[in-house]
Amino acid sequence: MRKEKANVVLLGESTGLLNSLKKKESLHIVNFEKVCFSNDNLLYQLNGNNNIQTISIVADLSSKLHENLWGLILSLDFFKKKKINIDKLIFPYLPYSRSNKVSNNNTKSLQTLICHINKYKVGELVVLDPHFGNQKLFSTNKIIIVEQKQIFEPFLKNNLGYNLILGPDEGSKERVCQVSTLLNIEGFTFNKKRRGHKEEVKIKVAEQIRNYILKSDKLLIMDDEICSGETLKNTIKEIKLINSNLIIDVYITHNFMRRIDEEVFKSINNFYTTNSIENKLRYQKINIVNLSRLIEDVVNYDIG
Repeated sequence: MRKEKANVVLLGESTGLLNSLKKKESLHIVNFEKVCFSNDNLLYQLNGNNNIQTISIVADLSSKLHENLWGLILSLDFFKKKKINIDKLIFPYLPYSRSNKVSNNNTKSLQTLICHINKYKVGELVVLDPHFGNQKLFSTNKIIIVEQKQIFEPFLKNNLGYNLILGPDEGSKERVCQVSTLLNIEGFTFNKKRRGHKEEVKIKVAEQIRNYILKSDKLLIMDDEICSGETLKNTIKEIKLINSNLIIDVYITHNFMRRIDEEVFKSINNFYTTNSIENKLRYQKINIVNLSRLIEDVVNYDIG
């Protein structure tokens, strides 16, 4: 634990997450101001204490992505010129991380972002539950992934009674394995096939998973990110065809959904998500996990 308050720069719009971090007594929020001009140009300036030597940055890129991404690059350059060390660069949500094939010319966005970050010396890059398996691309920086199990562990332990955990696709196999070990229950993944922007979810080992679903009273579905909700809709549909009385809880780290099919939502017992993305859904079943405590711990402790 740090003896002094950590200097923290908050980049992004005025989100609920960043506003929560401003209230943390262990953090000293640096007055780092964005100045916008009439021609849409912008720059950043450091106000107040100019004797700061080390900072951590929380980059909230959940909205106005390209404007705030450009702001992040300008900020990194600013601190480099001022010879201010960056202890940690924290992404509550890492944009473009779903671009798995970053070596492919059709998915260059993530690679471009990483190339810019690699130009700057950062102590640790911390990313919360990304859809990401390309850590080696961060050639000059140490990257730490905060897994979904760490984010939801307090809730998972309190919600006893789960018999089964399911992931929507092969990409969720590792998270399913981690949580099934934590709760000492069985875990499986579906085989998801995508046709354009439409998704078709099929059970991977049909009979084996079918038997577990039939025997279960309560299960949880886990995924890192949800956009349209089609995967969740098709997954729940498959489950309910097997066992219509099953209690289903859903855990999603990054939720972009603005609406959800009413019939699907009726089938969900509890829906857990975080404030990495501003919640657009207004249902009593939704439980928002505030990430500010976790990020505070990340800033104050050596998590490497």
